[in-house]
Amino acid sequence: MAMSDIQTAGEAAFPGVRAATASAIAMLCLLSLVGLASLADMLDGPGTVRQELVAQTPELSADPRALRSFPRRARHYVTERYALKDPFVSLNGSVMLGVFGRSPYPKVLVGESGILFLNHEGTLEAAQGRPPAARDEAWIAMFERMDAAFRSRGIPLVQVIAPDKAAVLPEALPRWVAPVPVPRSSQLAAKMRDSTAPQPVDLARVFRRLRRDPLAFPLYHATDTHWTEYGAARGIDAALAPVLGARALPPLKVRAVPAQGGDLARMVGRQAAIRARAPQVLRPGPGSCSAPGVADLHLQTIDPLSLPEFTCRNPDAPQGHALVFMDSFGMAAAPRLAQIFRRVDFLWQDEVDMAAVDRLRPDIALRIMVGRKLQSASPAGMFAAP
Repeated sequence: MAMSDIQTAGEAAFPGVRAATASAIAMLCLLSLVGLASLADMLDGPGTVRQELVAQTPELSADPRALRSFPRRARHYVTERYALKDPFVSLNGSVMLGVFGRSPYPKVLVGESGILFLNHEGTLEAAQGRPPAARDEAWIAMFERMDAAFRSRGIPLVQVIAPDKAAVLPEALPRWVAPVPVPRSSQLAAKMRDSTAPQPVDLARVFRRLRRDPLAFPLYHATDTHWTEYGAARGIDAALAPVLGARALPPLKVRAVPAQGGDLARMVGRQAAIRARAPQVLRPGPGSCSAPGVADLHLQTIDPLSLPEFTCRNPDAPQGHALVFMDSFGMAAAPRLAQIFRRVDFLWQDEVDMAAVDRLRPDIALRIMVGRKLQSASPAGMFAAP
């Protein structure tokens, strides 16, 4: 057999060798380009605040100890923020949502009229009325201990349980969810009627009534887990009116502003592609809010950033000093609270810490907690007394 015949036989036996080799070379070139682009992004300096929270941009340092950790930090940076990651995620979201009508991320539900819902942290379980992680009696006992601690200090405490979007817009959920008619927060509020602690305002019922007003602004963002600033303001007013008096609350001023998609849109890769108008509560003025290291804090209430603490001041407000323990739902409430109080200290933490109360000595305290935590969390970690 001639040598040429052997080569021909080999090529016939492995017809994909050349194609596989070409594909491997092409993939190597593509990965090299992505790696070079990621390196260029790294050398270009820090990105946005949210990007830096995901993976901080590593910096070269003359300190030998810092140099030893540079490869680890660079590897984490490339893993989380490699070049073209966002376009790839956005393309996948466009195909899944636009072509197949399905969410590319299992923790996001696509409801009616393009409204997105969170499928995480007990939201779906609460909507369907499944048994919660902790019994109502445990929650009520915790609320009573907390109220007693504040009453002993002469500080009024207002409990604000923010209802989840699914509790207020049940008809927009996917049909297979089959939500219960009475939200979890409303059930607990009803059981607290005979409690020694003031019951939280049933905001789910308040919001369902507000939805019947055709002139009202949206209470929730269509592509975000959180209430709008307008919804938060109406909830705060409903909670504070019994304590301060309705006349003590200044007029609510709201305007519609352009907005991008929220956190749910980001999860499915469509944040940059979605544009809407959101109701915004007017701020007291520039520089009214600050955080450690940030003199003029811009309150980002759609897809909010996690700020451990910040303070808002308004010398023209009618009320005094408030302290707010909150989760992410407190961000949208901050502009309205800054219209009401001359000083508001915000602490982003689930635990109501009486040591912080004793240190700041507010005139009034608020606790803002999203309703889904009544489903998934334990009251044991929600209150700390000295």
